[in-house]
Amino acid sequence: MSANTVAVLYLISALLFIFALRGLSHPESSRMGNIFGIVGMVIAIFTTLMFKSVLSYYEIGAAILRIVEVIGQDKLEALDEDTLYFIISALNQLDIE
Repeated sequence: MSANTVAVLYLISALLFIFALRGLSHPESSRMGNIFGIVGMVIAIFTTLMFKSVLSYYEIGAAILRIVEVIGQDKLEALDEDTLYFIISALNQLDIE
C-alpha cells in the first residue's frame, strides 16, 4: 500500500468521524452517525494493519490488550479463570506500564 493510498484512507476515515459526531448530535440522525463512526473506524483499523511501517503488530497487540484491560477492569469477576490467566500472562510478557 503506497503512502498516498494510506493518506487518502485516513482522510476518508477522519471525514467519517466528523460526520459521525455531527450525526450523533441529534436523536433523529444518531443511527446514521453511529454507522459513519463504525465505518470510519473499520477503515482506520484496516489501513493501520495493512500499512507495515505505521506500527509493528507487537505494538498493536499491546495497545489492544491494554484497552481490553482498562475497559474490563470492572468485569473481571465475570471472566473464567483460564481467560483471566491468559490476559494477565500476556500483559506481563508485554511489560507495559
